[in-house]
Formats: sequence, C-alpha cells, structure tokens
Amino acid sequence: MLVTSCSKANTVQETHLTMSSSLNQETGFLLAHVGEKVTMRCTYEGNEPAWICWYMQTLGQKPKLMSSMFVYGTEITFYEEFKNSSHYVIGKEEHMHYLTIIDLKMSDSATYYCALSYKQVLYFGKGTAVSVKGPGFNIQASVHQLESETIQPGASVTLNCLVQIDSCDGEHNVYWFRNSEESEPGLIYTYGSRKDKCMSNSSTKSQICVHSLSMKNLNASHSGTYYCAVASCGHVVFGNGTILSLSCDDSAWICWYKQSLGQKPKLISSFYNYGTKMSFYHEFQNNGRFHLDAENHTYYLTVSDLRVSDSATYYCAVNYAKILTFAEGKTVSVRDSGSDSQALVEQPKHATVPPGGSVTLNCTVQTGSCGEAHRVYWFRNSDGSPPGLVYGHGTKNEQCETNPYRQTDTCVYDLPVENLDASHAGTYYCAVASCGHIAFGNGTTLNFTGQL
Repeated sequence: MLVTSCSKANTVQETHLTMSSSLNQETGFLLAHVGEKVTMRCTYEGNEPAWICWYMQTLGQKPKLMSSMFVYGTEITFYEEFKNSSHYVIGKEEHMHYLTIIDLKMSDSATYYCALSYKQVLYFGKGTAVSVKGPGFNIQASVHQLESETIQPGASVTLNCLVQIDSCDGEHNVYWFRNSEESEPGLIYTYGSRKDKCMSNSSTKSQICVHSLSMKNLNASHSGTYYCAVASCGHVVFGNGTILSLSCDDSAWICWYKQSLGQKPKLISSFYNYGTKMSFYHEFQNNGRFHLDAENHTYYLTVSDLRVSDSATYYCAVNYAKILTFAEGKTVSVRDSGSDSQALVEQPKHATVPPGGSVTLNCTVQTGSCGEAHRVYWFRNSDGSPPGLVYGHGTKNEQCETNPYRQTDTCVYDLPVENLDASHAGTYYCAVASCGHIAFGNGTTLNFTGQL
C-alpha cells in the first residue's frame, strides 16, 4: 500500500531548502592591514523577489544590519552608523553581490554575512572573517608554537596563545578559530573575560597572559589552521595561526593476486609491510616456485620454473583500513613449444592510419586436437597506459572451419576500430585461451600519420 501526503509544513521546509541553497557566499579568512581594502562576494541564483542584506558581527556581539537591496532593484539602503559613510561600498553585477570596505580600520575586524530576506525569513550565508592588523597598535597576540605541527591520529595536542596587552585597563576575551579546506572558518572555543592566567608588569603597564587549547583523540577532521583572537580595548587582533596536520599511518598489508583470463582474481600471498612473516594461500601454499621479496618499499613477486598455466595478469594490492586498492597489473604470457594452440595476427607489424580513419585487425586462430571451445581476447599496450583488455569475443565457434584430416579448427576474428585518434595508438595483441592453455599473438603496432 502506498500512502502519500502533502502539508504546509512540507511546503515551508522545501521553500527553506530552495532559498538557502540558492544563496552562496565566498567563505574564508581575510587578513589585511590598516588602510587597505577588502571585498566580499555572494551570489543569489534564485528567481524569487527577495532582499540581499549585509550583516557585520564583531566577536562576542550580535549581528548588526549594514545594508539591504532588492534583488531586482538598484536602490541601496544603509542603517545606523553605516549611513552616509563612504567607507562601505555595495555593488551588484548580475547574480553577484559585493561588499567592499575601503581604508580599513582596526574596528573593521569582524565576520561579515551576506543574507537573503524572503517572506519575513532571513537566510544567512556562511560568512567571511576579516582580521585587520595595525603595526602601531598596542595589542599583540601571538601563538608560540611551530608554524606547522604533525600529530599521530589518536594523540593529543595543546596549542598555546601568548597575549600581551599594553596600556589598557580593560579585560580581554580570547577566542580560538579553525580554518580548514573542508569547512569555513568557525569559532571552536572562547575563554570569555579571563585574568587569572596573566602576569602584570607595573613599569610598562602591560599584561602577559597565556591561554591554551587542548585537544584529545585527534583525527583527520581536526586538521587545519588554528587562530588565537584577542578582543580588548574595543579592538580585535588575530595571531598568525598554527597549522595542525595529522600524519597518515602507512602501515598496511601488501597482497599479490593472480587473475587468469576469464577468471576472478585469486589471492596468492599477503604480508605486513612492517613485518617479516609472509603468508601464501590456496595452491600457492608450500609452492617453492613463488617467492616474495621486499626492499626499500619495493615489493617483488618472483615465479620460477614457468609453466603455461602461469599465464595470467598479476596484481600488487594494498589493504589499508579494510580497503583494498589494486595497482596496475603485469600480464605474463608463457609459451610452450609443444602446445597445440596457436594464435597469429595476419597484419603488417606496423600499420599507419590517418587520424579519423578506421582499421580492422585480424586474428587467425588455429586450434588442434581439442574439443573444447576457445575464447579470444584483444589487449592493447601503449606508452601512455598499462596493458588493458579492449575486447573479448567469449566462446565463439561459428566463425571457424574444421579440417577433419588434421583435426584442427581455423578461426578468424576481427577487431574493427573506427574514428581513430592518438589515444588508439599502441600494440594490439590477440590472446587465445583453449585446452587449458593461453597463447598470445605477436601483436600489431598501430601508428598514425605524422608519427615516427
């Protein structure tokens, strides 16, 4: 039974999602100096008659409305202390809206939000944090720690912020911000008004305070740059930030796989890259023909006393965090002079074709004294990519002629390739799997006009 419903609440929620997704503000952390200018941007891709507003939020304060503008109009309205000020410039260019602050002052340090007002609901953008520094100002905030620090996952770290405040009797607030590639800058911790960790210097009328940010059980989500921000005496100053990165634990299992034509990959062996014990599986156990070696992060699989049954593609794979990642495979073809399965590519070794042209590669397969059906595969090997399967005929006997006297079958297979370009260049091999054996042709090298 299918039950459907529609309600006003659903409609309101859908409208909210539509409006909020149509507003996009460029997020980030802008560091500027007194006298410079900054520009912040946001886009509105919707068609609804709405208003674009800009808000300013100083640390520890509520958002303050700066301006508003109808999306289909040109008139801009400023509010309160933002009125009649050439310090702030609002602009619009198609769907893009701008807020430019010229001749920056220390008091411009804040987070600026682009917001969309529609049907008495206000939708905020992600915000842009602006920090204005002045060389002559008497508040200094610095993070006394290595500029970049690498921590192991699961470990702990303490970031220290050394705050010096000169000739100011007011209390100060300390905030910690994190900025990372995965998310916009965000406030993660605040000390509020604190003096209990400070030392005063009566001769210079300055205070030196130390604040710490401790974090435990670190993981990749903690990576980023951590900024210490100090609000005091009506101003805000940011530290230079500490970059925190987590090292990748490169411990993993190295595995080797064998994949015969038309079969699934079969595990040969595995071993821990920081260990010495090597394990073999299936028919590879106690098989002295297969041997593993490792040297300087390079891993080797050696197969000795080759047999026709060793013809296959061999893959090195890394098992890390329960995820198996395959490297490009190496295809091995073992020929047996006594084998009764032959594959020949009857075409010149070097064929030159103009770009955009077509070509047909022929593979003549002769099999003898075997009643089993055979499979034909085409492989391409080029300088730009590893050998790869490009086509498989599967089990096909209808293109064959039988010689009852010699008890052999002769079959012809074609590989037509059209609209050729440089990506098709390479050597094409015809491989035949029959009677328990695999045989490869000598290959046809395909070149293009203009190539040497």
